[in-house]
Amino acid sequence: MTTGQKGEPVSARRTATRNRLADAAITVFARKGVAGSSVEEICEEAGFTRGAFYSNFDSRTELCREVVRRYTEQCYRSVHEAVPPHVDASQPVRAQLEAALQAFTGTVVSDVDTIIAMTEIRLEAARNPELRAAFAEITGTFGPRFTQILQDALEANGIDLGLPIDEFIDDLHAVFDYQVLETLIGDGRIDLQRASRRLATLVSALLGLD
Repeated sequence: MTTGQKGEPVSARRTATRNRLADAAITVFARKGVAGSSVEEICEEAGFTRGAFYSNFDSRTELCREVVRRYTEQCYRSVHEAVPPHVDASQPVRAQLEAALQAFTGTVVSDVDTIIAMTEIRLEAARNPELRAAFAEITGTFGPRFTQILQDALEANGIDLGLPIDEFIDDLHAVFDYQVLETLIGDGRIDLQRASRRLATLVSALLGLD
């Protein structure tokens, strides 16, 4: 059984309600942005009343926090499953790297609405101190887990980045986000293969791979 914001147990029914509201928020945020979305619109999208919303979330900011938490958990699971513990020596390292990145990006990026909604929430966090604090809390929880997965994989394969691993992860994130948004702006779709190739090129250059 999961727990709520204050640590109390959350029933399966309540979890399902929270998930539907979070899914609806992604749809509405992607369409109108966080500031332009009302609680009423999110409830209508989810098929619930305002009462259902406020029995699960104190505010729209808390709902944003839930969306970020779910997305970050999904990313963590994807990284855990996609990053290989060892490089396959029978294939070129560059090919294995690109395959792993494609598997990862294909799992993390679910749809256009999710990408736009997460971008909108991040912009709102830049304006909203309460949401910034929520981001910091979630990053503090999951950041070390991401770092450990990558650190273990690098050490297992005898790879030295030559720079702090946190900076390495930030660089990957920046390149990936830029590529995804550029292709989305360009033709309205997400080109994961292009983003994966750019990431592979960056990592190969940093590691001195052929």
